[in-house]
Amino acid sequence: APHLDKFKNTLEIAAVAETKYIRMFSFYMDQSKCAEYRDEVLERWNAFIEAAKGYDVTLLHENEGGIYGQCAENCYDLITTLNTDKVKAVFDPANFVVHGHDTLKAFDLLKDLSVYFHIKDAVRGVMVVPAGEGEGNVPTIIDQLKARNYNGFLSLEPHLATGDIAVGGDEKFERALGALRKLI
Repeated sequence: APHLDKFKNTLEIAAVAETKYIRMFSFYMDQSKCAEYRDEVLERWNAFIEAAKGYDVTLLHENEGGIYGQCAENCYDLITTLNTDKVKAVFDPANFVVHGHDTLKAFDLLKDLSVYFHIKDAVRGVMVVPAGEGEGNVPTIIDQLKARNYNGFLSLEPHLATGDIAVGGDEKFERALGALRKLI
């Protein structure tokens, strides 16, 4: 399968780069058919896990619009059904907001599975905004991470103010970084 061949190449690159994480997704699909495609998604992810044996990497599933893991329940289902330390979660509050999901419920469900957090926020629809300026409850999530003594990654995705995920730049990075600094 082409997706598996690309993944095997990614494993080789990860080994050369000595990276410990590979950020991944769970296949685009019509959201009304997630239950129908669940077994196929799990089968493909099991193939990824099998291919990753012998590599010192963790596969990080990110919630994203239009994929099996668009909602927290499906992210939880995927990771707990696979039941391996090789698969953990990337938590992206803005992606939950954009698709109408409650970030605090999502965080409660995924907090023990998440080892990487994207620090961006959104206003429902497609508007990405600096952390703490949207509907993603990012300050509350950061406070909960601090209370849990979280010692992992917080990454910035500074595509702000335009809704265009291809737009970033120094100014937007500085704005995103400033917002994060206020929260931590």
